[in-house]
Amino acid sequence: MTDLVCIVSDTHINSRVGLLPPSMKLDDGDTIKASKAQRWQWHQWTQFWNEVAEEKRRSKATLYTIINGDVADLNKHSTSQMITTNIADIVKMCSHVFEPCLEVTDHVFVTRGTEAHALDNASLDELFARDIDAVESDDGTSSWWWMRGEFGGVKFDVAHHPGTGSLIPHGAHGPAGRIAARMVYDYARNPSQTPDIAIRSHNHLFSDSGETYPIRAIVTEPWQLTTSFGHRIGMSGRLMPIGGLLFTCDRGNYSLRKLSYTPKHRRYWTKNEL
Repeated sequence: MTDLVCIVSDTHINSRVGLLPPSMKLDDGDTIKASKAQRWQWHQWTQFWNEVAEEKRRSKATLYTIINGDVADLNKHSTSQMITTNIADIVKMCSHVFEPCLEVTDHVFVTRGTEAHALDNASLDELFARDIDAVESDDGTSSWWWMRGEFGGVKFDVAHHPGTGSLIPHGAHGPAGRIAARMVYDYARNPSQTPDIAIRSHNHLFSDSGETYPIRAIVTEPWQLTTSFGHRIGMSGRLMPIGGLLFTCDRGNYSLRKLSYTPKHRRYWTKNEL
């Protein structure tokens, strides 16, 4: 039986550069409108799920979606780019944003992201997971710190944080290579449990270890555009893509479609605009 595994991450809903429907009514009756950039994001988001739905129809497969952390955002370091501090509104926004996903997905898993964004214990991610009746973890929570699953005979190891500090084995292909190298070491004592694919997120920069190691590690792209922090660390001139992954898994084999969308450069300002 063929399984489809769709992976998205870092939607950062409630951020002014995160995902947002064209309009949204808040608890106090105020209606917020998506910015031009957010309308572009929303178009790509709906296009993404249309493509996932088409692949599901074509393959007649069961679709599992893994939402890999930082679903919502209430940044404790700076609230200047937050839409609201009302948690009920934030969870409501999340449910609206993920309507295209829930319409096509058979089973949803939610992993927990960063406390700096999703509050203590990533409670915003947990509240959203409860709201959509996501598949429960082994501990009975609606979201997972670390999720391992087998789909179509392919083993996945999924968590939000890459854990690629300087005190670990280094490999090729950037962060993904370091993740793969570390995990080969971690699973060395129990090779029967070794996953085929490791998924991590958080860095907002795609990386793929390929076939360098027995475990293929992939760091996913986000669905959030550049924040004020990103501009501060020099990311203003880099157009960072957004997107997700779609795996087709069958009898222990898999293929991968990377669905990615890159913003266009702004045009040069000229004196004719004065």
